[in-house]
Amino acid sequence: FNLGPEFELLTGIDHRKLSVISHYYAHALSVHCITDKNPDVYIVLDCYGDGVRSWSVYRDDNLVDKGLFQENSLGEEINNMGRKLKVYADHDVEIAGKVMGLQSYGRIDLDYLAQSKQYDMWSVRDLYSFDRYAEYKGDPLVAEYTALDWARTVHHQSSELLINFFKKYAKPEETIFYSGGVAQNVIWNTELRKHFPNLIVPPHSSDEGIS
Repeated sequence: FNLGPEFELLTGIDHRKLSVISHYYAHALSVHCITDKNPDVYIVLDCYGDGVRSWSVYRDDNLVDKGLFQENSLGEEINNMGRKLKVYADHDVEIAGKVMGLQSYGRIDLDYLAQSKQYDMWSVRDLYSFDRYAEYKGDPLVAEYTALDWARTVHHQSSELLINFFKKYAKPEETIFYSGGVAQNVIWNTELRKHFPNLIVPPHSSDEGIS
């Protein structure tokens, strides 16, 4: 890993003495700042990191599974939802938080919710597809006028998606360190906590915390 001569000139640090760790592993380790507990499992959900990942799961300091950004990313899909709803922010990573509030102005479409239960973390792009919602409504214009209902329904279903995802890697009684940008969604976290009472989420779960 070569940071180049400019880095050494500015810092006086020999780049050969540096170690570089995974973006996701840094997220995982950041939880230790707020607790003396040791986790049974680390779960990190982000938009993307390390160039290719969208989520990572660690147990015993070993990477046990990961998702690829190119295939599915919950963090990116909720950002895309915000763009569809014409949410603007100074930086893209701020869009998801605005969607978390904006979706509450919609209503849950129970029929579409039932259809949405087929999706999981490996098909999250399909869950967040507005084209699928428009096809369900049968009229693109009607879909546009009810876009907040789409957002509310999909956002609501994402809680169940996450619960099922967590169940794949952790038992209800285990201590889970949960971080990454997606971990800032307090609505989803509230539902996760009902199933995983030992869930620990740091307030610095976004990229600002990994330093």
